[in-house]
Amino acid sequence: MSRVEEILDKKKIHYVPKGKDVLVKCFNPEHEDTHPSLRIDRETGLYHCLSCGYRGNLLTQLRDPTPAYTAKVAKIKQSISKLRAYRVVSYPADMHSPITYAYRGIGIDTLEKFGAFKSEEMFPDRIVIPISDYDENLVCMIGRYENTDISPKYLMNPKDVQTPLFPSPIKCDLSSGVLILVEGLFDVINLHDKSLTNVAATLGTKQLTAKNIFDKLLPYMSSGVSKIVIVFDPDKSGIESADKLKKLIDYNTDLVCEVYKLPGSKDPGSLNYDEVQTLKSRIM
Repeated sequence: MSRVEEILDKKKIHYVPKGKDVLVKCFNPEHEDTHPSLRIDRETGLYHCLSCGYRGNLLTQLRDPTPAYTAKVAKIKQSISKLRAYRVVSYPADMHSPITYAYRGIGIDTLEKFGAFKSEEMFPDRIVIPISDYDENLVCMIGRYENTDISPKYLMNPKDVQTPLFPSPIKCDLSSGVLILVEGLFDVINLHDKSLTNVAATLGTKQLTAKNIFDKLLPYMSSGVSKIVIVFDPDKSGIESADKLKKLIDYNTDLVCEVYKLPGSKDPGSLNYDEVQTLKSRIM
């Protein structure tokens, strides 16, 4: 078995042998490849999609951790408290916290854990969640209406900022080596509230790209994560976004990645305690 085939087997990527090459579905997240159209040379690892032209080298992207990769992770572990990947902002002057009542079935203790607060000047009629970087510096705030879903349901301040995953590793239990990725703010808060605490949110389906995914996941890898399970909303958009994200993780990190499709129509933010325990038993 060639090194290329070993890597594909490890990543659970189906391939079809074709002479000195193998055929797989295209790695390009933007290419909906219904039939395998990407050829990989078994010896060199060079690949080329015959349909969209996507190119690369499997042996430099998916190989086991190299000295350079290991050194980069070690460097982050040593200096993570000194890094500032995001611009630090200030809380609103009229903020008041903690929230003293349950919200959407989420307990007061959990809301307090995530620093929920109110600010009628900046976020009228909304519950606000601060978004911090991996060193717990505030980078933005997201407010959601308390009693309605009218648009805009969410407000972010500052607007259009690059956000880290939420929450930072310090608020997650990553002892299992598994990180569950969900889409939204209250998806992750609801799961944490119901004792599934190795969960982080991408804060949207388009926040992660080939250019930033390694850096956004690195703090979690530095905390011991070796496997990602994607649990997005079970609608068409969520399923397609989960498949694209899996491609990004597969071809830009050394992490093992799986997609778990929730049965029925409930998203992670609407699961009750028993449903969360069922989810936990199936993916952990």
